[in-house]
Amino acid sequence: MNNLFSIRRKNDNPSGAIIWSQEQINFIIQEYQKHHSTTIIAKQFNVCPQSIRTILRKNNVNVLSIQELNKLNFPRDSDFFEIINTPEKAYWLGFLYADGYISKTNEIRINLKQEDKDHLIKFCKVIQAPKTSIKYSEKREKDKIYYQAYIGIRDIKMANDLADKGCINNKSLVLTFPLDKIPELLYSHFIRGYMDGDGSIHYTQSGRAKTPNYRLSFIGTKNMLTSIKHILGKDNLSLENRTTHYSLQISGNKQLEKIFEYIYKDSYDGIELTRKRQIYNNFLLQRLGGEPIDIGCE
Repeated sequence: MNNLFSIRRKNDNPSGAIIWSQEQINFIIQEYQKHHSTTIIAKQFNVCPQSIRTILRKNNVNVLSIQELNKLNFPRDSDFFEIINTPEKAYWLGFLYADGYISKTNEIRINLKQEDKDHLIKFCKVIQAPKTSIKYSEKREKDKIYYQAYIGIRDIKMANDLADKGCINNKSLVLTFPLDKIPELLYSHFIRGYMDGDGSIHYTQSGRAKTPNYRLSFIGTKNMLTSIKHILGKDNLSLENRTTHYSLQISGNKQLEKIFEYIYKDSYDGIELTRKRQIYNNFLLQRLGGEPIDIGCE
């Protein structure tokens, strides 16, 4: 077997071209088709991986790119965002608009609070990426430590499709509502996704009766929030300019009842953030005359 890995070179020159035997060529092809690793095969013959790739191509064997190898080891639906035609696609596009990061190397990354790690599991499930692992990190700001959960998926096709829908690298200052990329019937799912990332539902109590008061807030670009308030029927509201971004505030339980009904229409666990859904459930309970659960303020 050792003779198999002993290579000959032209004119017995150490830097000469390799003369591969048919037995060696057959072995290289079989091993590559099993494991798709030119590096492992190269180490066996004590040559560089490029030499293995060259012999494979000469024998009409498709040598997988790094992107293809990555997808082979970590499968997913690269075409998920190609056409936004389902509630799931609209929701997760909205969420990535808010909480997603697209790098120059085509990595789609989502960083969340550690307590929201189940939301990352939902995303991996919907894009059919069961082998994508959730990782954890610490973020320090002054005297506080924030524990994060995150995933990273490097996928050129998915990154390009997201860019086509307006979810681009360095997007925070230029985002616009993708009105022409999403059917109007799916706007509510997109807005809910954006709300789960860059929105908040505040809950306070006032007066002796401790009347529950709710407020829905969004942050983002002027264009983005102008479109959202128009879709929600709140053109009369002003946006607050906070220098680096704008803020939209909607308060009043009566008007929020209709807005939340629209935002959560046809929603289910796979396309909503659990923490915010719990606050909405509490809101519904209060509006129906029950006792609200003490869940504080988000």
